[in-house]
Amino acid sequence: STSSSSSSSVAALQKENLALQKEGGDLMRKLQALQASYRALSREARGLKASLSEKDSEASAAKASSKDKDSVISRLRAALSGAEGRLAEAERGGREAQERLREAR
Repeated sequence: STSSSSSSSVAALQKENLALQKEGGDLMRKLQALQASYRALSREARGLKASLSEKDSEASAAKASSKDKDSVISRLRAALSGAEGRLAEAERGGREAQERLREAR
């Protein structure tokens, strides 16, 4: 009876061992799947980070370009204003010259 109870204990331990091995295998597969998922997410995050960095650079360049355009527009407006002022002076000078010419006749 001692040998039958010890052999049933051994059988129970072997059964428990197999169950634990199966569970360990399942957990290992889950771990590997999680690691693969983590690597994929890390790649995606790096890609998104690079894309964001690129968009930030583009936005900075656009902002700088916009400032440059604003600066050019301001300079053109100032030049136009100056030219309009000189044109008005020239027109006054032309009218005055025509008047003097009429008076001289």
